[in-house]
Amino acid sequence: MIRFLVYVPLAAVIGAIFFFVVFFDFGRAMEFAELPAGQARSRMSNWPELVATDDVHTVSYKSESSIDGFSSWYCIKLRPMAASVWADALHNDRAEWGQRCMHEGHSGYEGVKRAVAGPPPLHRTTGETPDWWRPPGGDFRATEVMLWYDRESGVGGATYSAFDPSSGTLWLYDYACQHDILWDRGDVPDGETFSGGHDAERHDAPERGRPAD
Repeated sequence: MIRFLVYVPLAAVIGAIFFFVVFFDFGRAMEFAELPAGQARSRMSNWPELVATDDVHTVSYKSESSIDGFSSWYCIKLRPMAASVWADALHNDRAEWGQRCMHEGHSGYEGVKRAVAGPPPLHRTTGETPDWWRPPGGDFRATEVMLWYDRESGVGGATYSAFDPSSGTLWLYDYACQHDILWDRGDVPDGETFSGGHDAERHDAPERGRPAD
């Protein structure tokens, strides 16, 4: 009989490999700077459907992935309303990520919506941060999620955004990385918290913030 001396259950390992192969298309990279909207849209698979090309001026974008995760950086010149729609699309996608990616080997997810001081944390980046990535200070909108295998291991993911009205620029950073632990399980940062999964632990006390709808 073959015995596997591992700390993470075999199902979690298989699930992690499937998760990153399917959702991150690992091993690919794309980068361009200040492309006109039409050219940028033709090259991007993740352009939000509700953002009209005519509402965007230029896009700088880099995305790189590996078997462990991905990182995407955005610097977009666009109209304020389009900036709101674009940011909402990425933040909503991140907030739904935990539920969408639950599968055998994961025991639950925890998340929080809050504001963080800019420039935002980049955590464990996949690839080098592009030279044009120079976001301002001030508050960034944050949606941060932990997808847990067990109490000590999992996948961290987050989306950060801020719109600079003085330059008409939307700054976005989106990432996920296996074994990047954003907080201890059950110790979600203050903010609008949410959680789920068959072994999820709810922390809805007033001092933890109210759970998201």
